[in-house]
Amino acid sequence: MISQKHIKDSERKYVKIVNCSGFAQRIAGSGCGQFGVCDVISVEDGQVYLDEVKSTSQEKLTVDTKMKEQLQKLIDTAKANPPVKSRLVIHWKRRGWQIINLDEIPKSPIVIKV
Repeated sequence: MISQKHIKDSERKYVKIVNCSGFAQRIAGSGCGQFGVCDVISVEDGQVYLDEVKSTSQEKLTVDTKMKEQLQKLIDTAKANPPVKSRLVIHWKRRGWQIINLDEIPKSPIVIKV
């Protein structure tokens, strides 16, 4: 299990990376309560994104039921506010970053490997 501090550090690092070529802002209190939709709002090449940042030191990230519901809420929010798009941003600890554009979540369990 990755600590909350590491996750927040990953969100801050991601914001710094995006701010080199676009704009990003970390959302205070993201993931808290029923109204938290995303961790970061970013703008790159004129496109607005709602970004959910996940961090892991493992070789894979398994999207469980709770995370799947969270990502679905993110997708639904983006679809309700076009042209906003949703993304899953994975920080593979000591291995780099992966950005996945989300249009919808597959019905079967998801395992994303580095």
